[in-house]
Amino acid sequence: MVMVGNPVARGLMGRGTVEVNRLCIRRDIPRPLAWNACSQLYGWAAREAEARGFERIVTYTRADEEGGSLRACGWITEAHVRGRSWNSPTRARTDRAPLIDKHRWSRALRPRRPVPRPPVLPNIMPLSLDAAA
Repeated sequence: MVMVGNPVARGLMGRGTVEVNRLCIRRDIPRPLAWNACSQLYGWAAREAEARGFERIVTYTRADEEGGSLRACGWITEAHVRGRSWNSPTRARTDRAPLIDKHRWSRALRPRRPVPRPPVLPNIMPLSLDAAA
């Protein structure tokens, strides 16, 4: 199962990028059926994102994971990301999982059609309805 969505990192949102948020393989199926399954799912996710017009796909792995399936389907290590908490002074949260460093992996895509982007409007003051009369 692979789940692809908007990037969690605010700096990557709205820039033609999607993120593989989850990928899992059942452990109770025979080994020959699970062989190469992660690479196949990462490859499928990248092809589907490309077909939908996205320019880049990213995902994260723990720093202690090798990422062999990502490397096998053409992804590159893009950055080392320090483990962070969602806790902040304005909104206190309890960390339920350990804060672990991660590697960000990415793959450049060749989109078949452009991702729709909002138009850039000039800074013009709107006219009031009273001024038109």
